[in-house]
Amino acid sequence: MPWSAPLASTTTRAMAMELRDARIAVNSVAPGFTDTPMTRSAPSEMFSAWEELEPSGKAASPDFIANAISFLCAPATQFVTGQTLFVDGGKSLGGLGI
Repeated sequence: MPWSAPLASTTTRAMAMELRDARIAVNSVAPGFTDTPMTRSAPSEMFSAWEELEPSGKAASPDFIANAISFLCAPATQFVTGQTLFVDGGKSLGGLGI
């Protein structure tokens, strides 16, 4: 089964419910299109076409994803559990007409 954001959200919530009595927070990050060596291995025309589908017109930096993970790992977020943080530049909001 392909991995998807809805599946990640459902799995995250189920795991958070399972582990809440042990006071273990479970969260996930759902990244959007990210500039990585793998995505850069595509032909440049394809990479550019993918970027055009992004609300910002560009791929996310890996640092954007890392910052979201750091945020969820911070002690100040210990009361956050069962959440999926979408780091996709707003693409998950829809409305792009694609």
